Amino acid sequence: MDKNKTELDEKMIHELLRKEKILEFNQFRVEHPSLNIDLSGADLRDADLREGNLSGADLRNADLRDADLREGNLNNVNLSGADLSGADLSGANLSSADLSRANLNDADLRCANLSGVRLHDTRLRGADLRETNLSGADLSGVRLHDTRLRGADLGDANLRNADLSDADLS
Repeated sequence: MDKNKTELDEKMIHELLRKEKILEFNQFRVEHPSLNIDLSGADLRDADLREGNLSGADLRNADLRDADLREGNLNNVNLSGADLSGADLSGANLSSADLSRANLNDADLRCANLSGVRLHDTRLRGADLRETNLSGADLSGVRLHDTRLRGADLGDANLRNADLSDADLS
């Protein structure tokens, strides 16, 4: 793929996401399945990305504070170092995503699929993880202060050096 085509596509992607035209973005993904989506460092604060197909995207260090990502496909997304504080990720598929060093304080992850996710050194204070699938997730070194985990599936999860102080496991 030529460089100008790639740059045009990246500008188009940013514009679609900024204007919250998620249905058009999803269609763009269908039409360009092999295109690498690089949104590293993007400012997507308060964006309405409900049901968006961001699978495989590079969102390292992106600002997604208070974004609405409900029911989205974020399978295999790189969100390392991203700020997702206050974001709504309920029902989203984040399987095999990299959330290491991300900020998920006060995020809503109820009923999300986080199987196989890397959460190493992720901040989750006050996050809602009720009924979340965390099977096989790497939670090593994660601080789960004031996190709600009732009904979460932690089967085969790596909890080495995780801090569960004041976490709600009931």
